[in-house]
Amino acid sequence: DEFAARYGYGITTIDMRAQVEEARADDPNEAILDGLSEAARRSYFAALNGAAEAAAKFGEPPPADADAAAQPGCRPEAERAVFGDSLEKPPLPADLDALRREIDALRDQVARDPRVEAAAAAWGDCMAHAGYPELAHPDDAQLEIGRRLWQLYGLGLPAGMIEPGGSSRHGQNVPLVPAPRGDQEADPAALAELRQYEVAVALADRGCRPAYDDVVRDVRDE
Repeated sequence: DEFAARYGYGITTIDMRAQVEEARADDPNEAILDGLSEAARRSYFAALNGAAEAAAKFGEPPPADADAAAQPGCRPEAERAVFGDSLEKPPLPADLDALRREIDALRDQVARDPRVEAAAAAWGDCMAHAGYPELAHPDDAQLEIGRRLWQLYGLGLPAGMIEPGGSSRHGQNVPLVPAPRGDQEADPAALAELRQYEVAVALADRGCRPAYDDVVRDVRDE
């Protein structure tokens, strides 16, 4: 409740870029990098990420294959040592793939259960009574906020996001709402208004969702 009252769902109310910049400003490594010469900075990034990545960062043409192989970079080497080469990874075992299909089928079965559909409709009635008739299904709340956020930046919805009320994805996991990327900045007043909307919707959702979640849990367990 306290989080919802302050941040809503955390979609528009938490500026991740500002947090990253703040953390970077407090990072002593950044001060060290700022004190390096241009040549030393380039050498650092080549050692860290590899010759090819360093060339791209400094706007240079990519090195020849031999040069790139001689400087693979400490970070890529560490990632390969821990996680293996992504290009050489074998496919998922067949039994694991079958399990994934069973989980997806279970989720769809739960979503289509008449009890869950009735609970979702009751959630929509509850939200309409709270002043949000545009939200008809529990999945719609965060998706609607994400849709409005991307519209503020003059961007269309990315893959995986949907128009509220208009998709068969209901009952599946709600897609993550990524931060918009683009040259256009959102109007501060419009963004502030959307943040207020997000908090208000999240608080209303906190009151309407428990009954829906209870039904989903009971049907899924059954």
